[in-house]
Amino acid sequence: MNLDSLNKWLMLAANVGVIAGIFFLVVEVNQNNELMLAETRMAATGFATDIYGDIAVNNEIAEILLKDRQHEELSEVESIRAYGFWMRAMSAWYMAFNLYPEDELFQTQTSMKENLDTYPSLVTAWEARKNRFSGKFITWVESFR
Repeated sequence: MNLDSLNKWLMLAANVGVIAGIFFLVVEVNQNNELMLAETRMAATGFATDIYGDIAVNNEIAEILLKDRQHEELSEVESIRAYGFWMRAMSAWYMAFNLYPEDELFQTQTSMKENLDTYPSLVTAWEARKNRFSGKFITWVESFR
């Protein structure tokens, strides 16, 4: 075997090694992307859980929402607190909308529809702030209102 033939075989082996390295890099990047998406989904779920946890531990928010659900007039302070609560909830819904495929959004859609049908302060907050969300999200929410 001469030196030229050996050189060609070594070059071929090096090229196969580079291709294998690129393949493993792609696999690793895909796994990392899946892990990052899972972590982001967990954070979004935690954010949404925290919002509803506020109702359980904060009697004032619970009383405001109860009053709102019964269509009683809210004081100015109560309106501001309800508005802040609903802005957090809408942010969580928007995050879910952007993170999950449409076929996994049934729970978010159901929650939003029930809340929009139940709480006048949410409707007020939605109408005041909906233009801060993407057109696709606005269309999605308006489709079930």
